[in-house]
Amino acid sequence: MRTPVPTSPNPLVENSGAPVARGRVTAVHAGWRSVAKRVITCTTCAMTVSSLLLPNVTWAAEWVDVEGVRYDTAHNGGSWAWDGANDLALNNYTGGPISAAGELNITYSGANAVTGTGNRGISVTDGKNEDASLSISNKGEGSLAVTEDSDDAIYCDGNIDISGSGTVQATSTGDYTGIKSDSGDVSISGSGNVRAEGTNYEGIEANNVTISSSGTVEAIGEDYGIGASGDLVITGGGKTTAKGYYGVYASGNLDVSNGSSLTAHGEHGINCSGDSITVSGGSKVDAAASDGIGINGCSDGVFIRDGSIVTVTSKGDRGVDAYGALAIEGGSTLTVTADGDDGVNAGDKIVVDASTVKSTSMLGSALYSSGGPIIIRNGSLVEALATTDEKNGAIYSCGSSGVSPTIDISDSTVTAIQKYADGSGPGDGESSAIFAETQSGVDPAVISIKRSNVTASGGQYAILSGHGYKSDDELKGDRGTIHIEDSNIALPQGAHIANIEYDHEYQLLYGKVHYLGQTLAIGDNPTGVTPGDDAIVKEVTTKAPEAPEPTPAPDPAPAPEPSEKPADTVKPAAASAKPTAAKTASKVTADLPQTGDRASIVIAAFGAAGVAALAIGAAALRRRLS
Repeated sequence: MRTPVPTSPNPLVENSGAPVARGRVTAVHAGWRSVAKRVITCTTCAMTVSSLLLPNVTWAAEWVDVEGVRYDTAHNGGSWAWDGANDLALNNYTGGPISAAGELNITYSGANAVTGTGNRGISVTDGKNEDASLSISNKGEGSLAVTEDSDDAIYCDGNIDISGSGTVQATSTGDYTGIKSDSGDVSISGSGNVRAEGTNYEGIEANNVTISSSGTVEAIGEDYGIGASGDLVITGGGKTTAKGYYGVYASGNLDVSNGSSLTAHGEHGINCSGDSITVSGGSKVDAAASDGIGINGCSDGVFIRDGSIVTVTSKGDRGVDAYGALAIEGGSTLTVTADGDDGVNAGDKIVVDASTVKSTSMLGSALYSSGGPIIIRNGSLVEALATTDEKNGAIYSCGSSGVSPTIDISDSTVTAIQKYADGSGPGDGESSAIFAETQSGVDPAVISIKRSNVTASGGQYAILSGHGYKSDDELKGDRGTIHIEDSNIALPQGAHIANIEYDHEYQLLYGKVHYLGQTLAIGDNPTGVTPGDDAIVKEVTTKAPEAPEPTPAPDPAPAPEPSEKPADTVKPAAASAKPTAAKTASKVTADLPQTGDRASIVIAAFGAAGVAALAIGAAALRRRLS
């Protein structure tokens, strides 16, 4: 027999004299769970919204030391003031060193001078709770000069950021650095002037260095002007000068863009060991080496693009030494002068595309590729002058693997001259103005000239293409070839392509090699020529056919007489709607708490979030019980 349901006057309390509504109790419990979920959800949302309304709150500097006195709380020293957090203001400060732990933002106005004697001028190190970072900027007109005689002038364990329109000078007269980040990056932006000098060490030293300033940056050092263990990026259109044993030394990449200017002078100009050196966007680079290589390095190569201008001078070595390719493209200009070795030496291909290259070598080739083709095309202008007696060419490609043509000149103007080192006349070695050679095991060398004006003057050959064999067992019919298409040999008259066989020391094999190839000759020589033959052409000029005159366009038909213009019956368009959205967004932004409102903002925001969540929960409960 089923037990009767107890009654209770209160439907939520059993045995109170009224029937107990079991289903209602279950519904109420379920309602409480639903309300709890809503309260939690609303609280989370409110907390999220409040966090979005907060500024980025960062930890403050843990302490600041000025002239040997440490401060743990805010302090105003007259010409300097620390807010007890991140911000230190200098106003016509003249005094001793400044240091801090954690994050420090220095703003300066007026003329400021910080002098360190035995200590770093400005130094920021890691704190107990926060990594080090240092930012320096001006407020109004101003300058900041930092000097140190036995340590770094400006130092930070972490990142250093210098911005604004003022002037910052950092000078270390000891064996240290002007501006140094020990394990972070250095960034320079704005429109001001920055000078960093390490008299006996480095101007600027960091992991990555980024200069996006439209002003000037000077970095002077005994070792490196700018030394980066990562990348060096120069953009923003400003002027950067780096001088030292290495003007620029980067273990990563170098990128100069957006009309920026870089001058790098030293015993070595620019040395990079990353993937690439890229100069683009109409930028300018001047690299000069008093005893070493002007521009050196990078596995992928050196790339000059978009109307950029690069000038390289080397007094004792190569001008440009690209481990990978060298490309000059898009109306750019490369000018190279090298006294001690090749003007340009590339481990991969050399491409000159719609650009200008002028290269002079006093002891080597003007343009030399040891592992790829040399391609000159699309209206390019190339002047290659090699003043040497060695067995090289002014334009010389050798050892190319599976690449044909080895030297390809099309729709361009090329002047290639090889002559005595003293400049008195053509050299007398096995040298030529345009020279390509390969060895057995790869495709034979090919020199191709199409629709181009070429002037070539060499010591023994104007143009020579050879394919070599190390032994008689390898000897077969493949030979280097020359192809002249859609161009005429203007001088000397009667010059033609002739076969040749010759021997000489192949520089990559370090042994005597027998070559089958082609050169230019005059006269009747159906079986070919041999080295030293008077028939061999040493100077040649080819001419591209002249482009036909364009057909003039017919005169346009006269325009009809304008008829009388009817009265304007079109109503003017209504004025566009007011940008209320932008104004609203601006007002919302203005109402947000600003950076610097710290603890009070946090407490107020979280308190507001809690009250909002409880109110939402209570309203939900009332709706459930009603």
